[in-house]
Amino acid sequence: MTNPSGGYERRQERSRRIAPRAQPSGGVVAGPIRDVGRGGRAREQSRVLSPVRIMLFVAILVALALIAYAVFMERGGAQIPILTGGLALMGLALLALSLSAARAIVGAGRAGSGGRAFGAALFGGVCALGAAASLASAVAFGLIWSSLRS
Repeated sequence: MTNPSGGYERRQERSRRIAPRAQPSGGVVAGPIRDVGRGGRAREQSRVLSPVRIMLFVAILVALALIAYAVFMERGGAQIPILTGGLALMGLALLALSLSAARAIVGAGRAGSGGRAFGAALFGGVCALGAAASLASAVAFGLIWSSLRS
Protein backbone atom coordinates (compact mmCIF):
# COMPACT_ATOMS: atom_id res chain seq x y z
CA MET A 1 0.00 0.00 0.00
CA THR A 2 1.49 3.33 -1.02
CA ASN A 3 0.43 6.76 0.00
CA PRO A 4 0.73 9.91 -2.18
CA SER A 5 3.78 11.16 -0.29
CA GLY A 6 5.74 8.01 -1.10
CA GLY A 7 6.24 6.97 2.54
CA TYR A 8 6.24 3.26 1.77
CA GLU A 9 8.94 3.65 -0.86
CA ARG A 10 11.09 5.68 1.54
CA ARG A 11 10.79 3.03 4.23
CA GLN A 12 11.61 0.33 1.71
CA GLU A 13 14.65 2.28 0.48
CA ARG A 14 15.78 2.84 4.06
CA SER A 15 15.50 -0.88 4.76
CA ARG A 16 17.63 -1.59 1.66
CA ARG A 17 20.39 0.63 3.03
CA ILE A 18 20.71 -1.35 6.24
CA ALA A 19 19.80 -4.73 4.84
CA PRO A 20 21.99 -7.69 5.69
CA ARG A 21 24.69 -8.38 3.15
CA ALA A 22 26.46 -11.62 2.38
CA GLN A 23 30.14 -11.96 3.15
CA PRO A 24 32.61 -14.00 1.06
CA SER A 25 32.89 -16.46 3.96
CA GLY A 26 29.19 -17.25 3.69
CA GLY A 27 28.14 -15.31 6.80
CA VAL A 28 25.73 -12.39 6.85
CA VAL A 29 26.54 -9.03 8.39
CA ALA A 30 23.96 -6.32 9.04
CA GLY A 31 25.15 -2.83 8.25
CA PRO A 32 24.96 -0.01 5.75
CA ILE A 33 25.72 -1.02 2.20
CA ARG A 34 25.89 2.15 0.13
CA ASP A 35 23.97 5.37 0.19
CA VAL A 36 21.31 5.14 -2.51
CA GLY A 37 20.42 8.52 -3.95
CA ARG A 38 17.64 9.53 -6.28
CA GLY A 39 17.20 7.33 -9.29
CA GLY A 40 18.50 4.28 -7.43
CA ARG A 41 22.14 4.99 -8.26
CA ALA A 42 24.67 4.44 -5.51
CA ARG A 43 26.85 7.35 -4.55
CA GLU A 44 30.44 6.43 -3.87
CA GLN A 45 32.75 8.70 -1.91
CA SER A 46 35.74 9.66 -4.00
CA ARG A 47 39.19 9.49 -2.50
CA VAL A 48 40.49 12.26 -4.72
CA LEU A 49 42.16 15.16 -2.99
CA SER A 50 39.76 18.03 -2.58
CA PRO A 51 40.68 21.52 -3.83
CA VAL A 52 40.86 22.77 -0.24
CA ARG A 53 43.42 20.13 0.71
CA ILE A 54 45.46 20.92 -2.40
CA MET A 55 45.42 24.61 -1.44
CA LEU A 56 46.55 23.73 2.08
CA PHE A 57 49.45 21.65 0.77
CA VAL A 58 50.43 24.52 -1.55
CA ALA A 59 50.25 26.90 1.45
CA ILE A 60 52.59 24.60 3.36
CA LEU A 61 55.04 24.57 0.44
CA VAL A 62 54.92 28.37 0.22
CA ALA A 63 55.46 28.63 3.98
CA LEU A 64 58.45 26.28 3.75
CA ALA A 65 59.87 28.40 0.93
CA LEU A 66 59.43 31.57 3.03
CA ILE A 67 61.08 29.97 6.04
CA ALA A 68 63.98 28.67 3.92
CA TYR A 69 64.43 32.09 2.32
CA ALA A 70 64.43 33.82 5.70
CA VAL A 71 66.90 31.37 7.23
CA PHE A 72 69.34 30.87 4.35
CA MET A 73 69.09 33.90 2.03
CA GLU A 74 67.93 37.01 3.87
CA ARG A 75 70.49 38.69 6.11
CA GLY A 76 68.92 42.14 6.46
CA GLY A 77 66.35 43.65 8.72
CA ALA A 78 63.48 41.77 7.09
CA GLN A 79 64.68 38.34 8.19
CA ILE A 80 62.55 38.05 11.33
CA PRO A 81 59.31 39.38 9.76
CA ILE A 82 59.64 36.99 6.80
CA LEU A 83 60.35 34.10 9.17
CA THR A 84 57.39 35.09 11.35
CA GLY A 85 55.07 35.26 8.34
CA GLY A 86 56.23 31.86 7.09
CA LEU A 87 55.76 30.27 10.49
CA ALA A 88 52.29 31.79 10.90
CA LEU A 89 51.24 30.58 7.45
CA MET A 90 52.62 27.13 8.22
CA GLY A 91 50.79 27.02 11.56
CA LEU A 92 47.45 28.04 10.07
CA ALA A 93 47.72 25.55 7.21
CA LEU A 94 48.65 22.71 9.58
CA LEU A 95 45.79 23.67 11.89
CA ALA A 96 43.34 23.49 9.00
CA LEU A 97 44.76 20.09 7.98
CA SER A 98 44.39 18.79 11.53
CA LEU A 99 40.75 19.91 11.61
CA SER A 100 40.21 18.20 8.26
CA ALA A 101 41.76 15.03 9.70
CA ALA A 102 39.43 15.24 12.72
CA ARG A 103 36.49 15.31 10.33
CA ALA A 104 37.94 12.31 8.50
CA ILE A 105 38.27 10.45 11.81
CA VAL A 106 34.58 10.89 12.53
CA GLY A 107 33.63 9.79 9.01
CA ALA A 108 35.86 6.72 9.15
CA GLY A 109 34.52 5.82 12.58
CA ARG A 110 30.94 6.01 11.36
CA ALA A 111 31.84 3.84 8.37
CA GLY A 112 33.46 1.28 10.65
CA SER A 113 36.93 1.65 9.18
CA GLY A 114 39.25 1.47 12.17
CA GLY A 115 42.49 1.50 10.22
CA ARG A 116 41.56 4.58 8.26
CA ALA A 117 40.45 6.31 11.47
CA PHE A 118 43.76 5.46 13.14
CA GLY A 119 45.76 6.79 10.19
CA ALA A 120 43.74 9.99 10.11
CA ALA A 121 44.18 10.40 13.87
CA LEU A 122 47.93 9.95 13.59
CA PHE A 123 48.15 12.42 10.69
CA GLY A 124 45.90 14.92 12.48
CA GLY A 125 47.90 14.67 15.69
CA VAL A 126 51.18 15.33 13.92
CA CYS A 127 49.59 18.28 12.09
CA ALA A 128 48.20 19.68 15.36
CA LEU A 129 51.59 19.43 17.05
CA GLY A 130 53.26 21.12 14.08
CA ALA A 131 50.62 23.86 14.10
CA ALA A 132 51.15 24.51 17.81
CA ALA A 133 54.92 24.67 17.38
CA SER A 134 54.74 26.93 14.31
CA LEU A 135 52.25 29.34 15.83
CA ALA A 136 54.16 29.50 19.13
CA SER A 137 57.39 30.20 17.24
CA ALA A 138 55.67 32.88 15.17
CA VAL A 139 54.43 34.60 18.34
CA ALA A 140 57.90 34.38 19.93
CA PHE A 141 59.62 35.82 16.85
CA GLY A 142 56.96 38.52 16.62
CA LEU A 143 57.65 39.54 20.21
CA ILE A 144 61.40 39.53 19.55
CA TRP A 145 60.90 41.71 16.48
CA SER A 146 58.69 44.18 18.32
CA SER A 147 61.22 44.47 21.16
CA LEU A 148 64.07 45.09 18.68
CA ARG A 149 62.16 47.88 16.94
CA SER A 150 61.63 49.96 20.07
